[in-house]
Parts: sequence; C-alpha cells; structure tokens
Amino acid sequence: MNHDKGNSRILVVDDEPDILQSIKMGLERRGYPVDAFSDPVVALGQFSPSKYSLCIIDIKMPGMNGFELYREIKKRDYEAKVCFCTAHDQEYREEFRRAFPELDGDSFISKPATLKGLVSRIEQELESIGATIVKSAP
Repeated sequence: MNHDKGNSRILVVDDEPDILQSIKMGLERRGYPVDAFSDPVVALGQFSPSKYSLCIIDIKMPGMNGFELYREIKKRDYEAKVCFCTAHDQEYREEFRRAFPELDGDSFISKPATLKGLVSRIEQELESIGATIVKSAP
C-alpha cells in the first residue's frame, strides 16, 4: 500500500472531551493537522487508508474500546501507525501482547502526558515510519 505521508493528518480518539480538546488544540498550535473524535465509531466512519500518518487512541472508551478500534483500523489499512494513550499502560501492554502477538511495533503513550512530551513522542513515531506531516504555520 502506498502511503503519501506528506499530506497526512493525525487522528486522535479519546472519549474524555477535555483531554481530546487539549490534545487537538495543542497539536494544531504546533502546526499539526488533527482530526479529533470523542466517539470511536464516528472516528472509524471517517477513517480511510493513507489519510492518517498516526492514530492516537485511548483504550477505555464506551461502545468500542481502543483495541476494537485498532482491529478495525488495521482491517482497513494494515500499515496504519497506531499509538495507544492510557493511564494504565503496563496493564494494557500485557493485554495487547496477548491479543496481538504478531504485532510488536505499536506503542503506548502514558496519560497524563505533557504537550511537549506528546509532541516529542509523535515526532519519534513519525520518524520511525519515515513519515512527515506538512505542518501549517502556527
């Protein structure tokens, strides 16, 4: 699959509106194009292959948890880069390894995260897959 990362966006899905808005506004202030959704089902409806360079997904969400959303995203775009954002990263890392033993490249971002730390982590993740995002002027 050919990913044109130069014009891609970041997808953020978190059911906590305050966290979601903080992440979205902070990343946009730094020039990153962001689509943010509080409902994972709506986010999945907007997802399409090659649209996002990076997906940041909360794990504990009503209706569809982050692991279920991850499975659906991977069905649509196996190459999609996904990071899980959670306050319980150790617990979920083990659950993730059991559920997806064939995949070891996906990452966890601990909550709460500072915006500076989150931006640094996003840049690391994008670099790891050779992606660049064309940022707008802040």
